[in-house]
Amino acid sequence: MSIPIPAHVAEADIQQAGVIVGDDVHALFKHAQSEGYAIPAINVTSSSTVVSSLEAARDAKSPISRYTFSELAD
Repeated sequence: MSIPIPAHVAEADIQQAGVIVGDDVHALFKHAQSEGYAIPAINVTSSSTVVSSLEAARDAKSPISRYTFSELAD
């Protein structure tokens, strides 16, 4: 199944689903800033929150950032 590309999006700007790093992350943040949208940062605490966040991003066709935090003992 092919997803139609909105007229305002250049085909060269389309990224495949997956993990991005380095310059690609910077480019995504700059694009979000210039186009006026936010990229949610979600604190995942279990496998179910990981799966739920990925499914929500997929359904919304939206990028997300996922973070995992652990408490450090003194």
